[in-house]
Amino acid sequence: MIESNKTQPNEQSSFEQLLKINKKIKYMKKVKQSTSDIMRKLTKVLQTIIIIEDDDKSQRTDEFEIILKDVLGQIDQISDGIIQGQKDVDSAMQTGLVTELIGLIKRTPSDQISALRILPIYQISQKGKAEQTHKLYQQGILQTLAPKLRINNKNAQLFILLTFIYIIKNGWKQIRQSQQQQQQQQSNLQQLLNQQHPYLDNLQNEGVIQMIVTDVLASKEVDDYNKRVACKLLDSIYIEGIVLPKDLQEEVLTNFSQQFSSEDEQEGTFGALSYLAVNKGLKNINITIMKLLMKDFSILLLIMEKTADKEVESIAINSLLRFLSNVYINGSWDSQYLIKKDISAKIMKKLEDLNDYKNEAKILESSIIHPEIMNKLMMIRRSVLNKNRSYINDLIKAGLMDELLEEIEKLMNSKVNKYNDKKDQEQQRKNQEQNQKHDTGQIPITAQIEEEEPLQRPDDEDQKQLEDPIDDDLTELKRVKEDSESQSDSENKSKSASDRRIKNINEKIVNIQYYGRTSADEQENESDKEKEADIERDWEGLNGVENYNEFSEQEESNEIEGDGEEGLMLIAIEIIKQLIHNNQQGNNLIVFDSEFIDGVLRLLNDNPLPIIKSHNLSPIWYLIKQLTFDQKRKLIPKGIVPIMLKMMTSDDKDVVFIARRILDGLFSIGMEGLQGGEQHPLRKPLEDDGTINELIKQFNEVEKGDDKYQVREVISQILASLNKAYPLPQDCGQEIINQLKDSDNHDQQYLDLLAECPDNYDMILDNEYERKMLNDEQNLLPSLQLLETMLLVGSEFNGKILTYALQDKVKILTYFSHLNQILDKDGEELSQLNKEETRMKAQQVLKLMKWILRGKQGPIEQEDNEEQGKNKNEDQNE
Repeated sequence: MIESNKTQPNEQSSFEQLLKINKKIKYMKKVKQSTSDIMRKLTKVLQTIIIIEDDDKSQRTDEFEIILKDVLGQIDQISDGIIQGQKDVDSAMQTGLVTELIGLIKRTPSDQISALRILPIYQISQKGKAEQTHKLYQQGILQTLAPKLRINNKNAQLFILLTFIYIIKNGWKQIRQSQQQQQQQQSNLQQLLNQQHPYLDNLQNEGVIQMIVTDVLASKEVDDYNKRVACKLLDSIYIEGIVLPKDLQEEVLTNFSQQFSSEDEQEGTFGALSYLAVNKGLKNINITIMKLLMKDFSILLLIMEKTADKEVESIAINSLLRFLSNVYINGSWDSQYLIKKDISAKIMKKLEDLNDYKNEAKILESSIIHPEIMNKLMMIRRSVLNKNRSYINDLIKAGLMDELLEEIEKLMNSKVNKYNDKKDQEQQRKNQEQNQKHDTGQIPITAQIEEEEPLQRPDDEDQKQLEDPIDDDLTELKRVKEDSESQSDSENKSKSASDRRIKNINEKIVNIQYYGRTSADEQENESDKEKEADIERDWEGLNGVENYNEFSEQEESNEIEGDGEEGLMLIAIEIIKQLIHNNQQGNNLIVFDSEFIDGVLRLLNDNPLPIIKSHNLSPIWYLIKQLTFDQKRKLIPKGIVPIMLKMMTSDDKDVVFIARRILDGLFSIGMEGLQGGEQHPLRKPLEDDGTINELIKQFNEVEKGDDKYQVREVISQILASLNKAYPLPQDCGQEIINQLKDSDNHDQQYLDLLAECPDNYDMILDNEYERKMLNDEQNLLPSLQLLETMLLVGSEFNGKILTYALQDKVKILTYFSHLNQILDKDGEELSQLNKEETRMKAQQVLKLMKWILRGKQGPIEQEDNEEQGKNKNEDQNE
């Protein structure tokens, strides 16, 4: 180390060293070197620069400062992009480059920090594993970067915040449970879920979090995008949601209110507020958010309407929907009332129909309908995000899946109750019509209206009477009065319902008067014309029946439809995916050591099929995907097969699709890698445990033409897979094969599996099927594959039958001139690849046919030279 009281020669020596470094850096930029060599040389250069910088700064010349700045700038350029993966992170740490880069940032004044200088550390935090980013934390990188946040450089500030996020997220994986906690897992679930971040205390005590809040969130100079990233950072470290110092809460939130109407800032504003609205315990924040909503909610509605109508493509809309969801489940009653009252079902329906916003719109809908369940699921999701496998498995062992299943059951019960109520109401209506018909001998009025054809348009007065809801109420009362005395109970109920309805009419009219007017302060700023229109609207509300109809329609449209289940299941599925991601042990714990799969199957089996949706099946699909062959076999006794077959009878195509994927996932296992003639490994165990007999029983119970006919099709495909290279049962084999032949999906690939066993040939060739085998030109390849298998495996007699029936057709398929004329199912010409594959397969089949006609004598590859010459000539002509 050079002493501080330097002489002129020493200064010249430092200057000369700097010049040498400058030359070395320029050479490094020109010559291609390995990453590890570059890192080692950069480390030595930075260590030398420290020695140079330690010299007496008063002795430095302007030229020295210029060259030093240029050298450091070139180091920044070389460092940019040097980290491409975890291997490079290891090299950077082993060579000591990371330590030198951190030291360089620490020595750089805040007003001189550039994004380029932060970039290598950002890339290390982004590419590094949890153990590597933890080493960064131990080296004090967060304490080094935090003071640099006050810089007036948007990009550099953004890279600092993103570096924080990666290190904080990986930091969750440093949670370690004590032996005592592991022994008390079952009673310790809530404690595990609420475990705080292992870095939190340290960052609070050293003032790092205070700097983030003060220098970013409370600063008017920082743009809202960086504020959103800062909120995401704080959200990732607080398990309960962001905690802000009380003296800064209102200041932070008020800054966002000015950006509601600015499209450039909306993404950042809504994104930041969505994070701030998570913590239910921060009353000051919730109150301030409520003030913002009261002031600017009309702007939010306008944004949603424009986005729903595709008038604008706003990337902020998902942030807005997340913000409203969090406000509803965590905010005050006033916030909930405002959101529920003003967000119309029409807007929600439009947003749910747009793929870009569908999921967030569904989550908002669920938050409004089931706020308590949504709040619980959201907190569970926060608890499992970014955690290590050991911690997640401890959560599963402690009963997390029981908690999740309990919430799913609540949703299903709520949906069942609504479904049953609707059925009861429909039944009551039918009973009432039937009673009226029985008592009066007349067709019920509702039936008359349904059957009556409009012969002429009624005049305005008659039309008004038809549309008048008050007349509907009077009609209802009149009907009740006409009922017999034996129906007195029903009469009292109907009368009470009518009284309530008329009372509701009065209340709605009052509501029109109250909510149709603006406050006194707002009216002072309105034009006289607007005031008159407002008063006129109120007056019509009090006196006009047409206005009541208009309001009634609006009131109905504002009631958000649906059961609110899908959004909640989206969160539940996200939790499951997070639990099993790269975690086979966790997946196995859920499937075999918890009651979760059994519970979901029970809900599917015990509840009405019309209310089952695809998201009710999705948890099973995600969980069985990662299971091994033997593990999937263990699911069969749980009754998964008959339950999925029941799902196949649903009118919901999405339910059928997921059920089919689950069944394919169960029975396609073990098929991979099987050669021709090898049997399905599941057939014997499933035959022994009675599963195959149960499948056959269900197949026989479904008659042709039945509305459950698709189940018959699926079972036939499953049985064909299981009976690969094995004879089908004689009592039902023919029906199974006929079903495969009749399938709209042209199941030749399943017939091909059965054709590996000669005992199935009589059933396959039944009803002269050999003449029809190649009739479907849209499925020539699987048909030719089936034919090839039967020629290879079958007897010489059956081979000759197939050859005499199909030889001419096969020969034609070896010509491109014929293949060019064939159209696919969409009416388009076959692709070139399809033509080439079809032609090659036809040529192979033709060789087999000639081999069979030779009595299976000689090699199959022997081909008639004359015919080969014809093919070559035909190719040349084309």
